[in-house]
Amino acid sequence: MRVELATRSTGVGYFPGLAKPVVLDDRELPTDQAEQLHRLVAEAGFFLLPAQIGKPSPGAADYRTYTVTVEHGTKRHSVSVSDPIESAGLRSLLDFVRARAKPRD
Repeated sequence: MRVELATRSTGVGYFPGLAKPVVLDDRELPTDQAEQLHRLVAEAGFFLLPAQIGKPSPGAADYRTYTVTVEHGTKRHSVSVSDPIESAGLRSLLDFVRARAKPRD
């Protein structure tokens, strides 16, 4: 399983050079973390989620939008979500990926 997370920010704190996508591959993780990644994807119901979840309020500033792409076997699905992330399962998956992923070159 491979997970890519791209983050886009708006407002004065936006620095495009720092917004590189990060990638997490279960083949590069210790067994327990790879199992946790699979569990978090399943608990979030990731492959059943719509491509877009929520939108920032009109006129909103200084918010982040995350695009998460999960590849597992022949399945590939992307979901875009903006802060605040209401789904606890999706939020847990994003936190896990951010804590362990490497920036993609």
